Amino acid sequence: MFNRSTKKYVVLQDYVPLREQRAIERAVVSVLPPLHPTRAFVEQLNQDLVAEAWRQYETRATKTNQTLSFLGLFSGGVLSVVGGLAIWLLVQREHEKTSTDLSVPSRRQATAPPAISISA
Repeated sequence: MFNRSTKKYVVLQDYVPLREQRAIERAVVSVLPPLHPTRAFVEQLNQDLVAEAWRQYETRATKTNQTLSFLGLFSGGVLSVVGGLAIWLLVQREHEKTSTDLSVPSRRQATAPPAISISA
């Protein structure tokens, strides 16, 4: 009724038991002849891998520098606000302290200024 194929396809994302993995490996090795890459391919691959590694390093370094710059600016802003508030509170405290310590002179204490004597 149904014509079933003897071929079995394996989707790489699915789980494949170890026994079947070994069978697939033996089948591939027995069918494909051993090939060695050319010297030009190896050199080009080496250059490409080094260039990609360098690009990733530069990208990571740039992102790190941007993050550190942002954190520096943010923390500097926060510290300046906190410092400004601390200074303001200290000035207010000193102002309140000096305003309560000052006594207002009464009329009796505020007499005419002393006369200046000039001797000849």
